Amino acid sequence: MSAFLGFDADGVLTDSRRSAFGAASKILALLGAPEELSEQGDFDRLFGAEALDKLVGHHRADALRGTHRLAMLHASASLPLFEATLAVIGRQPLPRIVITAAYADGVRTALGRHARLFDSITGFETGRKAELMAAMASRMRVYVTDSLSDLRICQRLNIPTIAVTGGYDKAEDLIAAGADLIATTPGELEIALARFHPQQLTHIKENDHDFS
Repeated sequence: MSAFLGFDADGVLTDSRRSAFGAASKILALLGAPEELSEQGDFDRLFGAEALDKLVGHHRADALRGTHRLAMLHASASLPLFEATLAVIGRQPLPRIVITAAYADGVRTALGRHARLFDSITGFETGRKAELMAAMASRMRVYVTDSLSDLRICQRLNIPTIAVTGGYDKAEDLIAAGADLIATTPGELEIALARFHPQQLTHIKENDHDFS
């Protein structure tokens, strides 16, 4: 495989927020710390690394994160998809891959027939996300994400980024974190991706697509 386009899964391909927040809420309730999580800020504050370290201790926190990851694997068949984004991805002339912090098997299940849009889907079964990104960095023209943590990884690895705003983290936070490009709609994502393969931008202009 030569150069390719990289994509996150949760918040980019799958609309997994409700399931993710709900699973975290149930885990906290089982531990006697009932909380309702409704946005990413709640998740970071109540289920982030610092919060879990305080709740169960550093050495047990990974077990809770693993439980949450397994809960999301169990829910994968029912996750809604960002269908318009997947349509944009299907029109790209370069190979596409997914690198996710979730289980790759869950992403394949969630995507169903759309999984064939991607040359590979790599996840937690193989390793930590930062390590997976580092292994592919030299050939990744751009990585599409909705996540501040992904932006930080990409910045360390000098991978250009497109941040989409329909996922977990807020648009203003993604902008402040230094995403190279911001896409608020699938049409904007298509135009942003075209910067990384100029022949596609020419095709877009010639066909005068309406991306509103």
